[in-house]
Amino acid sequence: PMPWDAAVLEGHRSIAWVAVNSSKPERARVPQCFMVFSTKEWADWKQWGKREVERDLLSEFLDTLHKVLGQRPPKPCFVLSGRWGNNTETVLTGERPSGEFPVRAIGFR
Repeated sequence: PMPWDAAVLEGHRSIAWVAVNSSKPERARVPQCFMVFSTKEWADWKQWGKREVERDLLSEFLDTLHKVLGQRPPKPCFVLSGRWGNNTETVLTGERPSGEFPVRAIGFR
């Protein structure tokens, strides 16, 4: 189990926010499920392909968990990336979305 339900990763080069999705009420605790949102800068860095995001952001996330927990987490049994950023940013800021990018977090102001 994680020592938190959600976390903002201030100063991380690629991860902005992580939620333990399986910590929500009425959810199965095992296996643990996570939602990981990249930083805007990382998402905008290049035109990402779906598999690239899954590979690279997963690697960053597992490395971060290793540092935080002091042990290597088990290999995930399922990984899926999505394109939420445009809608999220528009709803929260009212600004017109820019670019096409997978798994993007809004800028932390």
